[in-house]
Amino acid sequence: MSAAKISKIPSAEKNTQEEHQQFAQEILAKTQKDMGKVGLVISILAVILSAVLFFGLNQNVKGLSEEVSKLGQLSTELK
Repeated sequence: MSAAKISKIPSAEKNTQEEHQQFAQEILAKTQKDMGKVGLVISILAVILSAVLFFGLNQNVKGLSEEVSKLGQLSTELK
């Protein structure tokens, strides 16, 4: 009986190792899918943020150019 038990132990260890490897591969596959979704969300948010910054700075530049043109007109009126 003891010889039969000893011979079963290595095969049980191999099965558990194979199960662990299979489980790890499944986790990696799911993680890669999840990280792809996270990457997609981050890239969309980056595009939205850059658009907001661009239009905000564009408005500021337009306002500054109007003020500069008004200052130019003031200097010609004072002469």
